[in-house]
Order: sequence, then structure tokens, then C-alpha cells
Amino acid sequence: STNEARSPTRSPVVVIGIDGAEWEMIEPLLKAGKLPHLARLMNRGSYGTLETIEPILSPLIWTTMATGHAPERHGITWFMERDPNTGKTTPIGSRTRKVRALWNIASEANKQVAAVGWWATWPAENVRGWIVSDHVAAHGFGLRAQNIETDLGKTHPPELLDELRPLIVRPAQITDAEVREFMDVSDQELATRRGDDLEFSNPLHHFLFALSTLKTYANFGRLALSKAHPDLALFYFEAVD
Repeated sequence: STNEARSPTRSPVVVIGIDGAEWEMIEPLLKAGKLPHLARLMNRGSYGTLETIEPILSPLIWTTMATGHAPERHGITWFMERDPNTGKTTPIGSRTRKVRALWNIASEANKQVAAVGWWATWPAENVRGWIVSDHVAAHGFGLRAQNIETDLGKTHPPELLDELRPLIVRPAQITDAEVREFMDVSDQELATRRGDDLEFSNPLHHFLFALSTLKTYANFGRLALSKAHPDLALFYFEAVD
């Protein structure tokens, strides 16, 4: 429930996770003046190089960050898992996690939370606030949102999904001009676009999924900050990786 709104005089703690945002990429962009918001945060705050864990796999790392536990303790040890009911292989999910995450801990402490797009959050857990699982937009491990057979568990509360649908950006909505801001592509390559009927094995098509997913979760994040009144917000973006 979001009825018990946070005091407007208090600022939330916001964690923005950008997968693959290495300093070797960030520093030249900073020097070129292309990351003004990040530069301002760095000037006003602290920054440094994070150590990581082995193996360097996204679900393991981001679950470790969300829980404070190593993979052997939190239980997320690979990208995929087999559904015992259907036998199908799906991206690793929240049921496999053996320990509480920050959104559980904060919620139990009567804080409002909002988590958007974080690895291994499907099905969404029951918390005070919002969980938008990593199954609402395209999943980075080759799974399209429309391929998921059920909407159950995509968000908490469940009715939040209907409110979010108008904010979903589809790959077909990414313009050719937007693509060319990031990569050199020929007219022939761009002509392979067929609406949302794309293949992850095609780098251009994969990029369209990645950028549309980033835009989708950014839309959700802005709405969460303005409407869910979180004390703690955690947003994950995979596209840079």
C-alpha cells in the first residue's frame, strides 16, 4: 500500500545500478562533458572502484549487492533455472533466493520501498511499496516480455502492472535516429527491422530490445519516485552492459 506516504520533507535513498558502467568508459565521457549529472554527483559526493565477486555473472553480483551475502549463501548461482512444474528453463527468480534483500528488510522496518528491473525479482515479493520485476520488459537473457505466459507476479501490487502498461516502450518505438546516436548502421541493416518481431541473435535487434527496456524501466522509476513515495528506491539498468 502507498497510503502511508513518506513525508515530503524527507529525501529517499536512491540506488541506481548501471550494469557495465566501467570507469574506462565513464572517464573519457566525463572529460568530454557528456555526463553532466554524474559529474555533479561525483563533485558533491564520493566515488571509487568496486571490487566484485567470482564468477562475474550479473544475477550473482546484483543479488549480492541487494542482500550483502555471497552467492553460496543467497542461492542465486546462475542465469537460468528449471521450473519444477513445467520443466521449462526460465531466468533465475526470487523464489531461489534464500535470504532477505534490501527491499524486504526496509519493508519489515515499516519503510516504503520501490525496486524496478532488478535481477531475479520475479515473482514480485509482497513488500510495503512497489516491486517491478525483471519480467515486465524484455529480459537481458534472451527473454521477451510477451513470451512470458502469465502476468502473475510481474509486479507488486499486482494491479500496478495495468498502471505501468502505457509507459512500456516497445522496440518498434525506437527510431532509426535514436539508433544512430549509439552505433553506425547502414540503411540495409535498419531495413531488417520488423516492428517488434526481432531476433536477439542480431546485434541491432538486440540493441533495440536493450534500449527500449532501459527507457521502460526509466519511465517506471520516475513514476515510482513521484507516486510510490519510497524511503528506499533501487533501479537497475542493463543496457550499458
